[in-house]
Amino acid sequence: MWRIYAGAVSFLAGVSAFVVDARHRRSPGVEAFGNTIGVHTHAQGLSGTAYDLIHIAGWALIVAGVLLMIMGLIRYSVAARA
Repeated sequence: MWRIYAGAVSFLAGVSAFVVDARHRRSPGVEAFGNTIGVHTHAQGLSGTAYDLIHIAGWALIVAGVLLMIMGLIRYSVAARA
């Protein structure tokens, strides 16, 4: 039964990681450099590496949570039949 609860907590942690990375995404801006126009990112938000790490960790938590819940439900159904 603990697998079901741990999977649900892991899934919710992954969803909250997506909320955090959506709030701290850098928005691209345009800045003029003399005669050329260059694209840069604003100072607010996370760095690209931190944003990518949070995004990857969010997916990992969601996948691990779903797998734990599936394993817990399989074990629960096997135990209920015995």
